[in-house]
Amino acid sequence: MNGMTVTPDLTLSVWNHFGSSNSVGINFPGNAFSATDSTGNGTFGEVGAGVSVASANNWSGVVRGSYRFGDGSNAGSLGATLRYNW
Repeated sequence: MNGMTVTPDLTLSVWNHFGSSNSVGINFPGNAFSATDSTGNGTFGEVGAGVSVASANNWSGVVRGSYRFGDGSNAGSLGATLRYNW
C-alpha cells in the first residue's frame, strides 16, 4: 500500500482475581493511610483490537482500543501514538 505496512491485531483474554479485597497500608511517623478495594474481583473478559501503520519515510502510528466486562465492572479504553524516527 504505497510503501506502508499495516498490521491489525485482535486480543481476547479471560482474567480471574483469586482473592478477596485488595488492600494497602502506608505508615509515616504520626500518620497512617490504608485503602481497600474489592472492585474487579472475580472473573472478567477483555477484547482488544488495534492497527499499526509504518511508512517508508520514517513515520509510524498505532491505534488500539479495548473493552473489559464481567462481574459488575465494565470499562473501555482507546489509545493512539504517532512516531517519527530520525
